[in-house]
Amino acid sequence: MQIRSTIIVLVVLFCWVLTGVLVAEPEKASLTANQISDHSMTEGNTGNGYSGPGSLRTSGGKTHAVWIEETGSSEGSDLFYRNLSTNSSTINLSDPDQSEGTAHNHYKHGVADDGLAHVLWFEESSINENNLFYWHSTLGTIQLTSRAQASGELSVSDAQMMIDSSGKAHIVWRDFSQSAGNSFLYYWHDSTTTQLVTDSESGRLELGIYQEIAHVLWQKGETLYHWNSDTAVTDTLPTPVSADIQSAHLSVDNNGKAHVIWDEDASDSCFYYWDSVTKRSKSILSGVNCGFMQVKVDVSGLPYTSNYSYNAPNYLTYFWNPTMTAATELASESANDTLLVSDGGKAHLYYKTTNKVWYWNSDMAAFQDLSALAGTSSAGIEVLETEFNSQGNLHLVWWQDGLFYWDSGTAVVTNLSSDFFDTTNPDPTDMISEKGVIHFVAANNGEIKHWNSQTKQTQLISDLQGYLDGLQIVIDRLGQVHIGWDQSLPSSGHDMFYWNEVDGRVELNETAVDETSSYGVHMTLDTNNLHLLWNEDADITSEGRDVFVATIKQEFEQIFLPMLIR
Repeated sequence: MQIRSTIIVLVVLFCWVLTGVLVAEPEKASLTANQISDHSMTEGNTGNGYSGPGSLRTSGGKTHAVWIEETGSSEGSDLFYRNLSTNSSTINLSDPDQSEGTAHNHYKHGVADDGLAHVLWFEESSINENNLFYWHSTLGTIQLTSRAQASGELSVSDAQMMIDSSGKAHIVWRDFSQSAGNSFLYYWHDSTTTQLVTDSESGRLELGIYQEIAHVLWQKGETLYHWNSDTAVTDTLPTPVSADIQSAHLSVDNNGKAHVIWDEDASDSCFYYWDSVTKRSKSILSGVNCGFMQVKVDVSGLPYTSNYSYNAPNYLTYFWNPTMTAATELASESANDTLLVSDGGKAHLYYKTTNKVWYWNSDMAAFQDLSALAGTSSAGIEVLETEFNSQGNLHLVWWQDGLFYWDSGTAVVTNLSSDFFDTTNPDPTDMISEKGVIHFVAANNGEIKHWNSQTKQTQLISDLQGYLDGLQIVIDRLGQVHIGWDQSLPSSGHDMFYWNEVDGRVELNETAVDETSSYGVHMTLDTNNLHLLWNEDADITSEGRDVFVATIKQEFEQIFLPMLIR
């Protein structure tokens, strides 16, 4: 019998697979100023005095700029817009055929998730009438107020705009008629105007959005009313006969429930609460005479509130949200606490006294003395910056005869005085969190320094002498630091500066043509670009102040690296 032996040879096959990885090498930025206030369209000053050029908004990977500019003619000031991400042309939103007056500085500028801009403003017309206007890239400029309905005054502070989940605007406003002495309350959405009430008087006006449904809260006298665009039903919120409503706040949560919290000075309750599901009002903390409340809303739309009472010599702080059956009472030493809410829904309170900084969060039973942790009891405290990191921990920097940094996650105080400025309170300052790392920048007597919580190292950014303002810091998605500021220099006047680790310090108004002093930097990041926006005085006397932008592109290359599969 022949026996065959079969030898099985195992062959191990090694395959090389190419895997694409996005990387970017820091390179010197090409900082060329682009004048976006067009000489052919506008001949006056831009911005509001020296405060800054306008507003920047970023969403959907796009950045949009809006600014006011004097026309130097009978037209008055107009409102202008430009999409910085696409480098499109500047658009005059104030249509001379519709409005002949002065556009107001306090406009509202929003951007939807689809990256398209929405702008709301009012203009003082040449016929003693104010009108409200709205602009969207697909709709153009729309006059919301009708001259036939209202001939009186309105203020953009009495107008609210929110963008829904489909990218459409919802707008509410009060219009005060000159003829009848009444105020009319209007709601506009999708090219349709609805008059909610006549003679709404003055008082609180709030707007909330759930998906594509708008909720409106308004006050008439000492009564609050709620309306939503889905049912078009007006709810009257029960309030005491002797109510003296000081403030009222509306929020709408992710389930579509509207929450209203308000306080009444004439009552013996700290605050009141109503929701659109039960449609019932209830008193929170009856028999307690409180001060003025604070309200903050978390990412889910749930409101959080705090208030205080004083019975000499003791203060009590109260905290509550709608998930709680009763308010939390905390012994305190001040009425000036600040309420913050992290993305995870944790509430934080802090306040300062003459020689102490106190902190509490909703996991704690009482306030904690941070100054004791810092080992100081000096007077003259100033809380400089607060910021949440990606884990929801609060980071706080304060001055107390020294510069101190504290992290609620580690509960450790770090003395930054030797790294920054030993004897002087820094001003201005800025702080930001990026990928769990806190970046803090501060200035003193023209000297600017930067510190981060990861390396715990300090960098000297600039040592120019002169008054400094508008200090800002942004971190791009590569982790690179960008800092901007404006500074009055003894030799050359007011200048605008930008710094990054590759280029160092750059004087921005040297990149502009025929311009002199610069004012008010704004910085923002979109998907691939950093945009810097600022004002500059023109050498051309008749031109006035202009708006400039410099865009720094972040170039990403796809490099294919071999990955071994066995």
